[in-house]
Amino acid sequence: MDKNAKLFLKHVREHLKEYGGKLVFGRGNRVNCGDGCRSIGYFSDRPLEIRVAVNSRDPISTVAHEYAHFLQWIDTPQNIMQADDRASLLVFDWLGGKEFENRDVEKAFCRVMVMERDAERRAVEIMKKFGLDINYDKYIRQANCYIYMHWIMKERRSWRYKPGSRDPMGCRSLISQMPNTFKAQPDKKIPQHIRKKLLAFFP
Repeated sequence: MDKNAKLFLKHVREHLKEYGGKLVFGRGNRVNCGDGCRSIGYFSDRPLEIRVAVNSRDPISTVAHEYAHFLQWIDTPQNIMQADDRASLLVFDWLGGKEFENRDVEKAFCRVMVMERDAERRAVEIMKKFGLDINYDKYIRQANCYIYMHWIMKERRSWRYKPGSRDPMGCRSLISQMPNTFKAQPDKKIPQHIRKKLLAFFP
């Protein structure tokens, strides 16, 4: 780990500590998120922590993304943050099998994608500020892919990939076709050619 990455992690730990939170690295390539869900990392405000899998594909950029969610939590008025939390929970519960009105599901996915796009933009700004050794072209392409995947998760009502299918985020041929700028507004629409390619990864 280089000097800039160490300084960045020190900053994140100290900033979280100001609010009674902490940064935790879990062993392996996934961390438990609850209810059988596993991820490369997440931000939680109850308890306040950022938890990242140390052996995931790029733990430093994952910390940057989750730190961006922490900054959202600080910067966003409480009533709006609570609405964002409800949207995230509704999406998670709906994908897990609970039933909601279609319009509520649509609104929740829309809110989550807007929130994720904002977090990705913040993450890139943070990483550049600290001079982190990141392939920014690749990161932005993967970020757009991640946001586009929400459209497919909603369409297929699944956050799981097909059995035996690889993670789309690690598919170089797929990532190379993603836009390398956030001007693409992946939270607003998904182009048909990207939709078709992503559909192949989901059941």
